[in-house]
Amino acid sequence: MPFNKSIVGLDLGSHAIKSVELQPSLRGGEPAPMHRMAREDLATASPETDPLPEEVERFLGLHFMDLDHVVSAIEGNKISLRRLTFPFRDRKKLSQAIPFAVEGEIPFELEDILIDWMSLTEVGSGGEVLAALTRRENVATRLAQLQAAGVDPRALEAEGLVLGNLSALFDLPSRCLIVDLGHRKTNLALVVNGRAVNAHAVPIAGAAFNKAIANARGCSMEEAEARKCEAQDDALAIFPELDAMIARLCREIVRFLEANQNQTFEDDSSEAPAGIDGAVLVGGSARLAGLEAALETQLGIRTACLGEPREDEQGAILGEGDPVLFAPAIALALRSTSKATSRLDFRQHEFAYRTNYLQVLSQDLRPTAILAATAAALGLLSFGTSLILESSRAADLEGRAQALYNEVLPGGSGGNPVPAMSRALREAQERADFLGIYGTDLSAVDLLAELSRRIPPELKVKFEDINIDRRIVKIKVLGENYQAADRLKALLARVPPFVNAEVDKVKSTRGGAGTRFNLTLNLAAEGEAS
Repeated sequence: MPFNKSIVGLDLGSHAIKSVELQPSLRGGEPAPMHRMAREDLATASPETDPLPEEVERFLGLHFMDLDHVVSAIEGNKISLRRLTFPFRDRKKLSQAIPFAVEGEIPFELEDILIDWMSLTEVGSGGEVLAALTRRENVATRLAQLQAAGVDPRALEAEGLVLGNLSALFDLPSRCLIVDLGHRKTNLALVVNGRAVNAHAVPIAGAAFNKAIANARGCSMEEAEARKCEAQDDALAIFPELDAMIARLCREIVRFLEANQNQTFEDDSSEAPAGIDGAVLVGGSARLAGLEAALETQLGIRTACLGEPREDEQGAILGEGDPVLFAPAIALALRSTSKATSRLDFRQHEFAYRTNYLQVLSQDLRPTAILAATAAALGLLSFGTSLILESSRAADLEGRAQALYNEVLPGGSGGNPVPAMSRALREAQERADFLGIYGTDLSAVDLLAELSRRIPPELKVKFEDINIDRRIVKIKVLGENYQAADRLKALLARVPPFVNAEVDKVKSTRGGAGTRFNLTLNLAAEGEAS
């Protein structure tokens, strides 16, 4: 049975406080812890103070529990139930119609009561509902008691009707009467096919039994209860004064069953009285020796205490504890599970539960936030370590590059050696291009030597200025006449390295003693032509 959170069923009995905590697990529900603490005798308590908040606080201090999801209940004797029939089944319409339907049956104003309801049967296009009513002051009082003890319950159920949730874990008769014998009252719940369809509170229970014994034996209430608990075989045989109390209780049970027989079991096929297949006893006084047999005899209904839970995965969620004693707390805890058959809640309007989302997020996301912070810290540490290692590696490479630069180019700049080496490489490449091998397989120096060798002695020319720019050589030549320029060009045109030679700007020198002209050797063009 999956649960989202730990669910605590808190039963605030008049004699003891009991709790059952259903704990979540990835593999289903783990055994639910059950706790119990006896309360102070209300007869001796101070009428000016309410001892319940202090007792609940002490109870929670003794037993550590997750109080994020607590379910408690309004006492059965402070709840009024009404069965109503309507010609429609729309929930919105029912919510609007139910308050007006019960207004004429209650001695209070509608503003003074809170109403919740659940569907029972469907008849044609209409249906029957069970409305539960309680006064606002009852809800305010119970909330104040719990909140003073540090508990903010998610829901406040109807004490008797919630017992129908026991069918999720226990095998109950299909038509069952659950008798919850407490200390000051007995809650009766009529359960049909695992669902409570009506409930009633009777002011006859353990305290009435103790009073009958005390009056008959002339002892205190505490001594009467001790004697009653010590009776192992048949307390009713030992204390015949209890017969009257049992008879009164049985009469109340019969009236309750008769009032519901026609409404609940119109198709009655059961041979048992009042259409009931069996009665199940729960509560602190249910273990009274001889009580089962006495009720079965007087009611004519098979009666037994609540048995062990079913032997399956769902029944295994209960821990150590007497299911009879903790039955109301178990039913309250089951109320917030998917197996619940009763989901009434009197926390409405101004009493509605309000989730503190900031607190929920801080609680639920705290592990995630811790993991995220740890991951972020580890990421920053890894990034810092990588940054330090890369910086060290870069510094080492830079040192090696600087040493290599100083070795190749002694006396270089002390700046970044990589750009300096790039510039030096470019300059070397340019110098290589300047003095390197051209298309003629000659260097610039060899080219000039070849040029001088090709000019015959009879051709009187003189090189006054030589300008070498990569693959273009420009020479200013002084000749003896205009024919010298033409002869030089014709002579060079026959030699492969100088086929692209050009002569221009031929002009006489001052005084007419010779001519000057420009000789251009375009070696790139020659290389491309070849």
